[in-house]
Amino acid sequence: MLDQRAAQLFQTILKYKFITMKQLESITGMSRRMIQYDLQKINDWLDDHQLAPIRNRRGYGLVVDGKINTIKIDGMKTVLNQGYDLSEEERLCVIYLLIFIQNDYLPLQQFISTLRLSRNTMIELIKRAGSHSMYREVSINYDRRRGYFLSGSEWEIRNLARECVSKIYHLASGMELLAQLYNSNQHGKKFFEVFIDIHQKLTQIEDTHQIKYVEDNAKELAAYLVFLLFRINACTKSDFPRHIIHYYVQHLCIEKTQASEISKMFIRLLGVASDQDEHVYFTTLFLGLQLKEDHLMRQSLPEEREKLDEIANQMIRRFEQLSSIPLKNRDFFKKNLMMHLEPCYYRLIFDTPVYNPYLKSIKKEYLDLFFIVRYCLKNMEKLIHKTISDDEIGFLTLHFASILKDEGVSVGKKSALIVCPKGIGISNMLKQQLMDLFPDMDWAPVVSVKEFSQIDEAAIDLIFSTVPLKTSKSLFVVKPILSDMNKVKLLERVNAETKGLPIHFQIEKIIQVVKNFAEIRDEVGLYEAIGNVLISTVTGIYQGVSPMLNDLLFKDEIQFKDHVNDWKEAIQVAAQPLLDRDFIQPSYVNAMIETVENVGPYIVITPHVAIPHARPERGVNQLGMSLLHLAHPVEFVEGNLETSASIIIVLAAVDNKTHLKALRQLTELLGDDENIDEMIRASSVEEISQIIEKYSH
Repeated sequence: MLDQRAAQLFQTILKYKFITMKQLESITGMSRRMIQYDLQKINDWLDDHQLAPIRNRRGYGLVVDGKINTIKIDGMKTVLNQGYDLSEEERLCVIYLLIFIQNDYLPLQQFISTLRLSRNTMIELIKRAGSHSMYREVSINYDRRRGYFLSGSEWEIRNLARECVSKIYHLASGMELLAQLYNSNQHGKKFFEVFIDIHQKLTQIEDTHQIKYVEDNAKELAAYLVFLLFRINACTKSDFPRHIIHYYVQHLCIEKTQASEISKMFIRLLGVASDQDEHVYFTTLFLGLQLKEDHLMRQSLPEEREKLDEIANQMIRRFEQLSSIPLKNRDFFKKNLMMHLEPCYYRLIFDTPVYNPYLKSIKKEYLDLFFIVRYCLKNMEKLIHKTISDDEIGFLTLHFASILKDEGVSVGKKSALIVCPKGIGISNMLKQQLMDLFPDMDWAPVVSVKEFSQIDEAAIDLIFSTVPLKTSKSLFVVKPILSDMNKVKLLERVNAETKGLPIHFQIEKIIQVVKNFAEIRDEVGLYEAIGNVLISTVTGIYQGVSPMLNDLLFKDEIQFKDHVNDWKEAIQVAAQPLLDRDFIQPSYVNAMIETVENVGPYIVITPHVAIPHARPERGVNQLGMSLLHLAHPVEFVEGNLETSASIIIVLAAVDNKTHLKALRQLTELLGDDENIDEMIRASSVEEISQIIEKYSH
């Protein structure tokens, strides 16, 4: 069964004869990885319905089989809708929007006929909708004269409506459902007529002010404005809290922003009665809308821009500190980050709801990165005195992931393609063997050599083929049926390619050791048996089982010391357990000290905690961590208490990715000041170890 996002993507593809992955990314706002996930679901669904899969042909893009295109779109929508039912949350949104545009008596029967539910079920759902809306201090009421209606702050009533429109908009056939809701409650212009008119006016705004908004964000806003305009025209006066208007105008000075000028023009184009309240409200909408281009960044006033600039700098510094991933082009990264950060800042300030339909997939694909980004946003939360929602963090996580990919750093799963000209049976057998060896890769359907010549390789990281191919991607030529020896050699090659650190199984040396103590009757059999054991051990590398915090910070790596002479000695002492175990070389200790000397005390990532580290190539032999607890803190800048630390955690990373899970768990631990206080108060290795264990999951 297709889920809502895959079904919506399918409908988007069906609208076009040919569409490229890049165009799909632009239209849907989805990442290439998400599109690949959903394409696989769509192709599985097509296979279940005995229809040909969608192919990605080089020079053409995604190509849909002619038989699918001959099916009437209405019929296809019916099939899709049969595969997806509204969840309770989505039904609550439908209820809320019906009340939001109520301008006459609204009976219970209206909800029953729209959602096709029983009377008792509908009454219970309306109660739940009322309970849900109370978090914004909005209530759903009923009287005999008006039927169901909303009461509370008009600002919060609109925020709830926008949240509901956003959730429905991102459903399969979401726009059709919004149209049904809107058209059922009035007899004038239909939904799509109003929507197209509003969208054209937004385009006019863009042309006049020489700006470009992200297309999907602009469409979603237009869909919400269809409902809002109906409500504005039906109501005589907006009831906004005076303290909100006063704060936004007097303190934030939003009437001096470029968005204020855009708002005035847009209100005039819409024909809305102009007063300060509506002008302020529409200004907040435009301030929270993301620009597609960065050539015109005059949304914020200089004072706000300065704050955001510093927040961006702090985020980048903290990200580099935590991830051990140095950004090659910090200016480019910052410029792109600001494009996301500015509208995010205003959405948070104005309590504008944001819904991220890809959040679940983002957490699944980039969980470790998600938590690191969350930690990097701590200073922004302090600035606005609010907690940033997971939806917003998810969007910023995608931004970080895409920029890192541009810099050649992969933080998600690698995508793999199998090329096999053999029959279906052999092809499927090969795919199963490779999936067992590398289960943490995304595997595309097996293709023939001819099909490979038509595939866009941009989305593929690795190619496994039974025949030589001409390609710029990493290519591994394999046999259709892999022996244990083939698997050993392939693991060595793939690990060397993807992690830069080849696995050397050295089975021959192990056999030689066995020969020194025993007689070997079947050397070939022993070779294969040892290979099997080693394969099962290292396969964990590819199962997403990255080491957890307690896998790296053993009790033997935790030290207690009363004091050190200076910060250099603190790093040297903290790193000693890793030196003793040959996890690092002395050059790595020197590199950590050099980094602090060159860059400053950036390693003090939070009060009382420092995480010294350097680049893997400076002397890391194996992934590891060690911790030093000082009774008397050491200052990384003499006389500056803000750079003092009592907990020194040395990180030795072998690449840009393997350590991220442990690092995510460490950031969760350090995100709670109480944990840091506990670690500082600790007087034994066991106490520290218990805190670490609590976050190793």
